[in-house]
Amino acid sequence: KSSTVVAMANLALANNGATAVLATSWDPAHPPDYVLDGDSKSYWVTTGMFPQELIITFRSLSRLSRVEIATMDLRRVSMEVSKSDEPGSFELVVPETEMPESSGSKQVQAFDTNDIEAMHLKIVMHAGWEQFVCLYGVVADGQPL
Repeated sequence: KSSTVVAMANLALANNGATAVLATSWDPAHPPDYVLDGDSKSYWVTTGMFPQELIITFRSLSRLSRVEIATMDLRRVSMEVSKSDEPGSFELVVPETEMPESSGSKQVQAFDTNDIEAMHLKIVMHAGWEQFVCLYGVVADGQPL
């Protein structure tokens, strides 16, 4: 018997067709598109009020096995997914989780998403350790369906 191993791709990259379709805050020096550029030095920054949300739309309906976020000063986060063509009817996939205090250092946290199907990923930042939170990038390991 032979088994086929299919490599996981980061579906949350602009190069792979992902787009930031909604962000609840905007700073022209640090726009939400920076989350999808694959550059570990660029970031989207919130504007100081919570909650803050970012919705990422994938190129096509996909199966997500895990989502990893790189942030700074994020305290509490949850994630939701939607399978519909337009972002809506979201279901909770990662319950609200407290992140360790980062003291101004980058936080990297991975969440198992149990191969859930998603067209859209909503990241909800409920609170920060500071007034502003930076989101450097999202790795959405998965496969298009």
